[in-house]
Amino acid sequence: MHYQTINNINYYDFQKSLDLITQKGKAIYGPHFKLYEEDMPIINKLFAYFINDPKECERLGINLRKGILILGPVGCGKTALMKLMPSILPSHQHFPLKACRDISFEFKKDGFDTIHRYSKRSFTISPGQRIPKTICLDDLGAESNIKHYGSE
Repeated sequence: MHYQTINNINYYDFQKSLDLITQKGKAIYGPHFKLYEEDMPIINKLFAYFINDPKECERLGINLRKGILILGPVGCGKTALMKLMPSILPSHQHFPLKACRDISFEFKKDGFDTIHRYSKRSFTISPGQRIPKTICLDDLGAESNIKHYGSE
């Protein structure tokens, strides 16, 4: 197993996780897929964040109570990496990857209910707490301005 939880602390095997996402990457994107050495610090941060490793996140300066924003030029692999991250997680922790362009089309069709779907109603309610749902918003800022009955 590439990671395990002991006493509510997550421990992961970095190399096994790399091997797993490399294998998945080759299956999805073809045999030319590879991870570059210069990307390993970023990948390590993503692993620590996604498996919720508090000690590693503290060491790396990552706040687990906040979301993440990944920036980079077109074609550098941001979306590919986010599509591969669920492969290191148990299935109950997988998250959807949603193109902001699709959300803007939902807004055109459904109006402000769409905004609530991805904000106010994006929590799981359990006794005494609201747990945020994880969602990956892809290509934020690349979507067109869309109108719903005059509201943009």
